[in-house]
Amino acid sequence: QGAHGIAEMITSLSRMLEEITKDTRKIVPLSEELSTVEDYFLIQNYRYFGNIAFEKEIADPTLLDTPVPRFIIQPIIENAIFHGIEPKGKGTVRLIISEQEDTIRIAIRDDGVGMSEEKINSLLIIDPEEARLDKVGIHNVNQRLLHTYGEAYRLTIKSVPDQHTEVT
Repeated sequence: QGAHGIAEMITSLSRMLEEITKDTRKIVPLSEELSTVEDYFLIQNYRYFGNIAFEKEIADPTLLDTPVPRFIIQPIIENAIFHGIEPKGKGTVRLIISEQEDTIRIAIRDDGVGMSEEKINSLLIIDPEEARLDKVGIHNVNQRLLHTYGEAYRLTIKSVPDQHTEVT
């Protein structure tokens, strides 16, 4: 029917749904986490009519063999799109994977609307009395990182209002 991209979107969606519903592993190779992110981004790119771009910078391909908790990147990319780029209308999400002192560093940077220091603090520190659905993704990823790797490994957020945000 001339609906270009439908097969590609359906394939990506079915892979994501299968991973969510059938794969019970808590830890996966980083390469599998990236596949999920690429499927998610493809769907979002159609949704936003190509107004979002996705770039990857991987310092060393062997880092992709590293085991990581499932779904630690997708929620951050989702926030970058919905809260950073969507209000601006278009933009780029960049995923940067590197190694620093025997530790893998995963950074997600967007060139969206940015946020204040107050907003950053409210995302990382959630009072159960004030928990809202719009804060669950970032908080959940942070808690899973802390639980899996300890206090030294947590999310950090740096942002400049009206310019960019980077979640590491």
